[in-house]
This record gives sequence, C-alpha cells and structure tokens, in this order.
Amino acid sequence: MREVICFSADTQLNGNTVQGYAAKFGVLSHDLGGFRTRLQPDCFSKAMQKLDCTLNLDHDDSRLLGRTTSGTLQVRQDETGLWFSAQLPNTTVGNDARELLDRGDISECSFAVLIAKSRFVEEEDLLIRELQEIDELLDVSLVVRPAFPKTEVSLHALEKWKKSRCKPRLLDAKLKQLMAKVI
Repeated sequence: MREVICFSADTQLNGNTVQGYAAKFGVLSHDLGGFRTRLQPDCFSKAMQKLDCTLNLDHDDSRLLGRTTSGTLQVRQDETGLWFSAQLPNTTVGNDARELLDRGDISECSFAVLIAKSRFVEEEDLLIRELQEIDELLDVSLVVRPAFPKTEVSLHALEKWKKSRCKPRLLDAKLKQLMAKVI
C-alpha cells in the first residue's frame, strides 16, 4: 500500500529549476503518531531500478510538475539521501509553484512510496520505524506543511511490530493510547 513519508527537507529555486533533497538518510521524521521514521542508507536502491516518479504539489497527481519517464524530473540516491531536480513547466501549476517557492511559502518536501522492508526499533524512549528497502518511489512532492496521515498501513505495521515483540520495553499504556486515538 502507498505510504506518504514527510520530512523537512531543503528545496532551492534557481530560475525555473527546483532541486533539493526530498529525504535524508539517518534523519528522523516528525512524530507520526507514536513513532518516527528513519531511512536507512541505500533504501531506495531497488526503487531506482524501475523509476517512474512524478514531482507534484502536495501529492496531487493533478498538480504535476515533472516526471522521470519524460525526462522533466531527475531523481537520484546519493550518500546524503534522495535528491531531485526539475524544470518547472510553463503551466498554471508550474507558475504557481515557482511563485510559492520564490516567496518561501513552500519550502519542504515529502515523498510517497511502496515499502518492501521495514522494522521497528526502540532507542531510549523513542519508537522508530526504519525503512530498509523501498519497492517503488511513486512521487516526490513540494508541500506546505509536512504531515503524515494516520494511514491504515502505518497502524497495521505498528500493531504487527507490537505483536511480534518478545519483551515489551515501552509502556503498554503509551501504545494503547496511540491505538485508542486511531480507533
């Protein structure tokens, strides 16, 4: 299932070219409802082999800004994370995006993926979902406010991890509270 992962990441506008990192390895996401997400180095390797990714505004395919298969979007994985660059189109959406970037109204990125492999780990008082392998990169998006919707996929993954733990180390009350908010 599709998951939208939102990180605060830098974007830069130079003329009609927007570029930056949609994600950085080893950096924790915002709180996603009781856990945070961290990307493992090279987690996009599999996705890079069959890349058909779009650049959108707020993950909305009707607000298309570029696409890898048409050559209007370049995406690569490097030692820092997931880098992208696109020439903004001379369309209403492209002109709006350029103006919003130039004014600083939009300054963050997000991406939507299909996850092949992940795991939950505990570090101090944090529950962290480590994304180890991304099966498919669906889009990179310019966003106003990164926000991770409490999707069924995320909650399912959290519940699966909770059931698989041998020794509970986090307070069960915290997990029950999280699950109660969703139900």
